Amino acid sequence: IIKMRINIITHLFAPCLLLLITVNISAQRINFQTIKGHMIANVSVFDSIEAKAFMDSGCPTCIIDYSIAQRAKVRLDTCSYSMFFLDFNKAIECKHKLLDTLTINGLRCTSAVYVADLSKLPQSDVSSISPKVIMGNKFIGKDGSRMLTLQLGKGYIEYGQKTLSDKYTPIQMEVIPDKNFASIESLLALEDNNGKQASLVGRFVIDTGFAGDYILFESERVKFFIKYFKLNIKQISYNGRKHSYIPISSTTFLNKTSYKQSIRFKETTLRNYDGTIGFGVLKNWEIILDYSNNTLYVKK
Repeated sequence: IIKMRINIITHLFAPCLLLLITVNISAQRINFQTIKGHMIANVSVFDSIEAKAFMDSGCPTCIIDYSIAQRAKVRLDTCSYSMFFLDFNKAIECKHKLLDTLTINGLRCTSAVYVADLSKLPQSDVSSISPKVIMGNKFIGKDGSRMLTLQLGKGYIEYGQKTLSDKYTPIQMEVIPDKNFASIESLLALEDNNGKQASLVGRFVIDTGFAGDYILFESERVKFFIKYFKLNIKQISYNGRKHSYIPISSTTFLNKTSYKQSIRFKETTLRNYDGTIGFGVLKNWEIILDYSNNTLYVKK
């Protein structure tokens, strides 16, 4: 009789137990609009002040405008901090930092939060949108996880744990502790306008805040790559500044070929990294950044 009762209970409640095991904790979603290649979201700062945010996974911190700090009546401390942005080609100078905890749409920022006059951003596609928040990559979900799902082509980012299936390919990811930059080592293959093919195995930073496709840094590996394959570097003027670029017809990255992509060449280095992968490329996949386990997942 006892055994029969156990079998009945198991039979009745097994589906419920399975449901409890496989169901995901609700992730916090932030929808955004793509404006000139940048992710702009309407967010609630301190869960009460509505503002436009420029979302940038390549930014290791968060910066809010003085007007937000004044409205929230938060405590500030003096500091001297500057953050360089590729799209601005200039650093933002911050003279104050937040002493209170910053929350945006219920997400908690785990890094230092700086305050600046964002109305004085250098002239760019971002400054024309007048954001009041630059939302970096150090936010954790309500479930306390450090997992970030990028659905850039569909216009949203989710913060929180997600159950993964065999549809996702894991790739070893390196995270720079101080900056929280996520980077991977991968093959970048290209074909220039003359049909010449070239390939580079390099270390690339994942940067959703960069509106373009690729930037190659002046690392030793990149310089050898350009010299070995005899690639031409040309210049173009954009937003009143000159940019170096490599004319190409197609690129292949993470086993996906794209056309009409651009590769900029920047005479700078970032701790021996070889380049940046920007929004223009990342929007082609669903990508999950699992910071806790140093793993990047790409949906097949």
